[in-house]
Amino acid sequence: MEAVFRCISREADIPKGAIGFTLPKADINPVEGTQTTFDALLEKYQVRDGVVLKIKDFIRDFEFNEERPERIRFKETLGLCYVLKGLEKTSNTDDEVVSKALLVMDALYSTLKELNQ
Repeated sequence: MEAVFRCISREADIPKGAIGFTLPKADINPVEGTQTTFDALLEKYQVRDGVVLKIKDFIRDFEFNEERPERIRFKETLGLCYVLKGLEKTSNTDDEVVSKALLVMDALYSTLKELNQ
C-alpha cells in the first residue's frame, strides 16, 4: 500500500483517518534541534530499512546544519537538500512539491540500495 499525501492549511482540521504531521494538532512533529519530522515518522512506524536510515542521516545533517554548511558531514547532503529546496521554487502548489520530491526520494533510495548490495 502506498501513502497518499494531501496538503491542508495549518488552520484546517486534520481529516478523520488521516495522519497529520508538521501541523499544530498533529501527532507527528519535529522537535527543535533534536528531531526532524522525518525522524518522527520513522520512529512512529518503526522503520528499520538501512537505506531509509541513511537518507534520514542526510536530512538530519541538513536540517540541523543548514545555517552552518561547514558542519555538514555527508557529501550527499547539500546536493540532495538543494534539489528538494529548489522544488519549492519551481512548483506551483504544495501537492506538486510533494509529488516531485517523492520522485527524487524514490530515485535516491533506488541508487543507494543498489550501491549497498
